This record gives sequence, structure tokens and C-alpha cells, in this order.
Amino acid sequence: MDRDIVNGLLDVSHGTGTLSLIVRDRLSGSRVPRVAGYEKSSALSMLAHANMLLHGVYHGAHELHCRDVLNTTAVRHTFCDTPGDRDCDAMVSVIPFGQRLNREKIQADDPRFDGYAMPPASAADFAYLLLGLRRLRTNGVMVCTLFPGNLTLSGACREIRRNLCSRNRVEAVISLPGGLFARTGAAADILILRKSGTTKDVLMVDARDACVYQGSAR
Repeated sequence: MDRDIVNGLLDVSHGTGTLSLIVRDRLSGSRVPRVAGYEKSSALSMLAHANMLLHGVYHGAHELHCRDVLNTTAVRHTFCDTPGDRDCDAMVSVIPFGQRLNREKIQADDPRFDGYAMPPASAADFAYLLLGLRRLRTNGVMVCTLFPGNLTLSGACREIRRNLCSRNRVEAVISLPGGLFARTGAAADILILRKSGTTKDVLMVDARDACVYQGSAR
């Protein structure tokens, strides 16, 4: 994707907002991307707002919502300039691991899961992914992390993976080693998805031996 056409940048679980700031800086061309995001924790949401201000991303250039997007309908951002709720050109996110989906609060026709499947209550990771995919514009690109178990679970997770591939959404899967993320030694996978992919071919990259640890820094 041409960095000059990225208008909205979304993170469906933004935490302190650091990842969005890093990607925004990398994408900043003739048009500086506006940042949108959701965070369930009010404390992290407040830190993210402060983080944006400290880095010169003032109100109007960011729109962060403290909201449980797993179990409620996500809000539409005011800087959306296209019909419907597809308002972002790019999505990046470290998707939280092991959160639960309250299926009793989710309507059967929830548009996030239309054409895919409703994720199981015990593995809500795909709910974040499908929300981000829905918010993308036609030529949008998504980069997110999932823990490897999501790529092997059966049932609804397998149906979601099958539907993602059959719709040409998945472009690449990159396997990472463990120990890269704070507070967990678990490995992770990076998924690259496109809203309007043109092929069912998926690039598989094994990068588990490509990382070099320097001292205690990971």
C-alpha cells in the first residue's frame, strides 16, 4: 500500500497507543494518517490519550474510544468520509490472547461475523480480527498478531480460517519465536490480510530462527 493514501489507521486493542504511533510515523507521507482505536481498560485508554498528546498527535488527529468492542457494537469514527462504517485504510494490532466472547450479548446477525462464523466464547481472538477487517476500506490492509493456537483450533475457528482464505483475505502468515512479547513467553504469528485480495495463495514464512536476542532485551 502506498503510504500517501493511508488516511485512517485503526488498532482494535490499542493499549497505550505505542504501536499506532510507531506505524503512524512510518506511514507519514504527504497525508499524515489519523489514528483510531478501542481499548477496554480505562486506565490504558487514559495513558493512550496522554501518549498521543506527548507525541504531538492532538485531538482531531486521533479518536480513541474506551469500549469493550468484543461484546458491543463498535462506534463509527467521526473522520469517516465514506458511506457505511468502513473508515480505515490500515489496521495494526497486537490482538489480546485468551479473552472471552460473551455470546449472550452478541446478536446472531452481528455484521462482524457475516460470511465467516461467530468465534467460540473461549477464543475471542478472531472477533478482534474480524472487527478490524470489517472496518477496512476496499483496498485496506491489516497486520495483526495471533497466537498459533488460533491457526489450529477446530470448529468455528476452522470455519473462519476457511472463509478468510476462500475470500482471498489472507496474504501471509509469519511465525515468530517465543519471548518477544511482554508478560508471556508464548510464540505468535503475524497475519497480513487484504480486504480485496486477488489470490488464494498464502505466503508462509518461518521466522522462528531469524530473531537474535541481545542480552535481556527482546
